Amino acid sequence: MLILKNATVVEFEPARVRENIDIAIQDTEILAIGPNLTARFPTMMEN
Repeated sequence: MLILKNATVVEFEPARVRENIDIAIQDTEILAIGPNLTARFPTMMEN
């Protein structure tokens, strides 16, 4: 599991830019995009 914190995300539909967004990635799949994902996946940050 990898969580990218405070990323800038560009969305195409609807067109917008979101800043300070976290992205949770496992293997080759994006699991979640949103603010404060370390609260949603707390056990991943213990190491």
